[in-house]
Amino acid sequence: MLKNEEHLKGMFFTLFTPELSDITKRPVNVEFIYDTPGMTDFDYLSYATRYPNLDDYIGLISADINHAVDAYRAAQQRTAKATDIYLILIDGYLSPAQGVEGLALQESNIAFATTLGRTVVAHEIGHCFGATHAATSYYVDPEQFSSHGCATFMATERKEGTCARFRYSDENRGNIRNYVSQLD
Repeated sequence: MLKNEEHLKGMFFTLFTPELSDITKRPVNVEFIYDTPGMTDFDYLSYATRYPNLDDYIGLISADINHAVDAYRAAQQRTAKATDIYLILIDGYLSPAQGVEGLALQESNIAFATTLGRTVVAHEIGHCFGATHAATSYYVDPEQFSSHGCATFMATERKEGTCARFRYSDENRGNIRNYVSQLD
């Protein structure tokens, strides 16, 4: 494993993969893909400048990344599995003008997530497995000196000072379990 992979796994994946495995009763494997034209050089930033309307942007980037993932699968002779998620890990915002940190395309098992926040990867992967913003939980944690409490992975627009609770809410754990059980 490359040093950078160890760092990325430690910062972004070990926060939620054991919990995801526990929820689904399945192993969770993280595989990094390098030097793959169309995937690792996907120019996500150009969409934000060409398509300032977020709906247009999402529609076009979705179509293009789906094509890139399909081409990758074909070249690697990989069969698409309902539980495989392709995550494009980015440095910075997906759409800087709108402050978009991530995007999940649940119907195609593809997500984009920034490295700007430690919970963004878990958040977007959560969407791919059926977790919702509405099922976010907030907790008071006496060890965290936050007047706003702590929020679970699927929280959006946290108030400044809200700490992260590195887990899915009980309701989202159920959403994920139900979603994955329908894939069998």
